[in-house]
Amino acid sequence: MSQSSGSPTAPTLVVTGGPFDGQALTLAEGAAAQVLGSGPEAQLRLELGNIDAVHARVVWDKRGVLISDAGSSTGTYVNGEKIGSDRALQNGDRVFLGPPGSKQSAKLLAMVPATVVASEEPLVLASEADAVVLDSSLSAGAMLPSALTVWTAGFGVPELAARSGLSTDPLGRLLTDETLTSVDDPRIVAAGDASAPSGQPLRMSCQAAGPLGVQAANTVLSRIAGTKPAPLSQAFVGQCISLGRSYGTLQLSRTDDTPVNAVLGGRVTASIKEAICKATVWSIRREAAKPGSYFWLKGGKRPEELASDAVAVP
Repeated sequence: MSQSSGSPTAPTLVVTGGPFDGQALTLAEGAAAQVLGSGPEAQLRLELGNIDAVHARVVWDKRGVLISDAGSSTGTYVNGEKIGSDRALQNGDRVFLGPPGSKQSAKLLAMVPATVVASEEPLVLASEADAVVLDSSLSAGAMLPSALTVWTAGFGVPELAARSGLSTDPLGRLLTDETLTSVDDPRIVAAGDASAPSGQPLRMSCQAAGPLGVQAANTVLSRIAGTKPAPLSQAFVGQCISLGRSYGTLQLSRTDDTPVNAVLGGRVTASIKEAICKATVWSIRREAAKPGSYFWLKGGKRPEELASDAVAVP
């Protein structure tokens, strides 16, 4: 038992209110179940009228943080619901030893830090309402408690540049100068997420991808015309994230993509995000019908020395 202070690095139950306010029990992963009660064998000893000598048990193992009633006479409750056998605890859950609201009961706050699970194998087999089912050789069928499960997909860079023997950055993006010309061959021009201008690629976004495509095309046209291509010029205004179709977040930024202390959210921002998506498709169609009509914000403060270090055309 210990006095609670700050944010725990391991699951912790903290008493809130009453004569034992602030007392805490920090769990050790894989250890034997810890006893909550009023008797001498309790790791978290709370001598109150509604609490039996061995009232409840809590354990932290590969299944998560689980609490169970130990056959107490007054019951164990999680968020107001009476429990029996193993019940997974999430961060912020309220645990009551004895009927909620009674002065002779104890109220505890579950503090369960977020857990990062890393594996080189396929990890998740299925997602349930409050947990995910793991699917690896080490933990097949195990349940990982999850208050919120977000399924995402990642992006990768095509292997064409690296397999062609061209210079790339560590992620495989083609290294170019500020005109988006390969540092190895002036006949090769790259754009979008597959390029790394001067080793300093722009953030993955439609805000950058569209303008990069246009600027790469302009470089090709300049090479054909025998004129000097213009260096990269790209300004940012912010980052949008959609939260379903009804909510969104917009972090405003300076033209060099560094954030400012201004954020929009809610339904209004969702409408802004939707308008941006529609405008992106509209601008592509318009460019196809009227070449040269595409417009983008310029600036962004790319280092001046990069623009002067252009690939020479033989």
